[in-house]
Amino acid sequence: MRKNAYIKWFSDIRKGDVYLAGGKCANLGELRSIGIPVPDGFAITTQAYIKLIQDTGINDSINVIMENLQKDLSNMDRINEASKRIRSIIEQAKIPDEISEEVKKAYNELIGKEKFISAVAVRSSGTQEDSADASFAGQFDTFLNVNDEEALLKTVKKCWSSLFGPRIIKYRAVMGIGYRNAGVCVVVQQMINPRTAGVMFTLDPVSGEEDKIFIEGNWGLGESLVSGSVTPDRILLKKEPLEVIRVDVSVKEVSTVINPKGGIIQRKIVDKKKNKPCLNQNEAIYLGKLAKKIENHYGTPQDIEWAIQKGQQFPDNVFILQTRNETAWSKKKSKKETMKAEPKIASQLRSSFKAGWRL
Repeated sequence: MRKNAYIKWFSDIRKGDVYLAGGKCANLGELRSIGIPVPDGFAITTQAYIKLIQDTGINDSINVIMENLQKDLSNMDRINEASKRIRSIIEQAKIPDEISEEVKKAYNELIGKEKFISAVAVRSSGTQEDSADASFAGQFDTFLNVNDEEALLKTVKKCWSSLFGPRIIKYRAVMGIGYRNAGVCVVVQQMINPRTAGVMFTLDPVSGEEDKIFIEGNWGLGESLVSGSVTPDRILLKKEPLEVIRVDVSVKEVSTVINPKGGIIQRKIVDKKKNKPCLNQNEAIYLGKLAKKIENHYGTPQDIEWAIQKGQQFPDNVFILQTRNETAWSKKKSKKETMKAEPKIASQLRSSFKAGWRL
């Protein structure tokens, strides 16, 4: 077996490597390749997951459970039970030694690279995630502030098993995606300890206007925003020229922060900070520049996660954590274009039939 058969660093990953790194991780490697500030990390490739299920023999058990489930994928109770059984099988399996040794070695190399980093974020990256036809956003498992080797290996197995989470099983069924074609990579990335974090869209999510950039942010980690436990600050930018149009500052009652013992915790904000903006204008403009660069590279509106690291000076403290194609307005636009094209297509078909052609 060649050296590092199951590890691939971000610097060696591009958007075309979805089969090895999944959609999320392929995008991270692509972003770094164009100079976007992304915290460093590595992929535990889909080949590691395949080796686990094949070498341990658990693939046969998974197939039996899933084949029985195919008879009735409308019953959520059956889906939940099947998911629970499969996830337990995967999480109780022993990771092959050659994989665990590679993972531990890469982990220790990663946390030794940056003085501000002492832990990692561990994220699932599905091979069908963030594709043009399907989005599994928020359905795979993520673990933050993982700070030792054994905890890392446990979370890796949980990420593998999230390939069979109940929502994912149901979503694959709805989208007509076979479970045998699904794979999962695990992303291990330097953990940012943010002062502020959030999301941004390279369009106005309310109106769909593509000449705008919309930013949401809160104190601490972005999990408070995603979970809905806090009303975020909102900033609207105009793309050309890049400038702030509107700022709405909310009262931010809680923040999610790193727990020194591992993992994350939610805390109440009891001082004046809860009424203050979590981003200043320079930071918002800089995020807008990064958003424009990412959108120009991908050629389509983007849904981007970002964070601002504690203890570093601007702009070195600004990081992009993830990007994916924006889907809500893009799907509406695609549908409208299809509806406009249908009369023309129908006319062309009628002409073809008159000319004697057959489909």
